[in-house]
Amino acid sequence: MKLLLVLLLAGGALASWRPEPDCDDYTCPSGFQMFDRADTGTWCIKVVTDKKTWWEAEKECRCKYGATLSGIESDVEHKYILNELQKGGVSGAVWIGAYRRAACRGPVGNWRSKSECTNEYMFQFTDYNARGRYIFSKWQSNEPTSQIRGNEQENCVAMNVSPNSGSIKDEFCSAQNIGFVCGVSAEGKKYGASRP
Repeated sequence: MKLLLVLLLAGGALASWRPEPDCDDYTCPSGFQMFDRADTGTWCIKVVTDKKTWWEAEKECRCKYGATLSGIESDVEHKYILNELQKGGVSGAVWIGAYRRAACRGPVGNWRSKSECTNEYMFQFTDYNARGRYIFSKWQSNEPTSQIRGNEQENCVAMNVSPNSGSIKDEFCSAQNIGFVCGVSAEGKKYGASRP
């Protein structure tokens, strides 16, 4: 009798229990394209063609889109951005979310750490999501130049659309470029079966 009662109770519990699936459904804001980044998860990118300085572009990414200037983590992201710009028939350069590290500012001979200031490590990303060095292997010939003009140094990074499509260069942050790339983490939504 006890065995029958135990079996009935166990059967009833199993009938009402449903496994909770681990379902992540990520979405990007309207107008953004989704990318999977190996180390940091899902990232959303928006290409904007509007003439701005680096600081104006960063402000627009933050205030209008809730984003930041985006780093470029992979060949897939790089090609997407370039294709979007070439579809629009634009030429020139667009701002990306990279800026010169503090240790690598000023005249080249005055840098605090020459080992930190190689072409791959001289700049860092604003988005803190891009971690790879992919885009820093895409320098235009003879770049970065680290030029200084008055009190300003080429502390920001732009990607060429045409000519030298897809290559990057350091540039004065006060320069007006033809556009910029915003990025933001994808919003994740958890869906799961409710437990009894």
